[in-house]
Amino acid sequence: MRLVRLGLLLVLVACAAGSVSADPVTYPPDPRIDISDPICTSCLGLTSLNFGWTSSAVGMGLFGFTNLTGINWVNLEVSTTIVPGFPFPQSYVCSSDVFANCSMSLNGNIITILFSGIVGSFSGITPNMNFFVDLTGDFGWNPNEQFTARANVPEPATITLIGTGIAAFLARRRFAR
Repeated sequence: MRLVRLGLLLVLVACAAGSVSADPVTYPPDPRIDISDPICTSCLGLTSLNFGWTSSAVGMGLFGFTNLTGINWVNLEVSTTIVPGFPFPQSYVCSSDVFANCSMSLNGNIITILFSGIVGSFSGITPNMNFFVDLTGDFGWNPNEQFTARANVPEPATITLIGTGIAAFLARRRFAR
């Protein structure tokens, strides 16, 4: 019985470890999104963890915001429509000087960019902090495209870890009878 439990535990740990991913590869610079923290004198104050913006008529733009939620943002998930003619993922670049990691995923024609990781000099977006979203590239993003952003979304590994804990609790409860 103990070997079965040990085997189950090893399978769950392997599944949780397999769900963690980071993408350190740098792709050609088009289209590009950057989250950074320069000084901003006319930033839009954000009082919600959900917000959005629209790219310019040429698919670019520099958008300034201030975190007025009173909460430290440990990650930021940005979603928009993929740019036709630019293959995913090799044509897309994301970067940040406030988050340690940036990863991208594609679901249909929606690209989701997750900025995460607060270690060392990467502080996340702290309360009252100004930050910019910079949309650039030789051809940019889609013209007049809506971008949506959510701060502090659970990361896939966190969801897997919580699911594993719940499954272990239920299994123990069932076998304890």
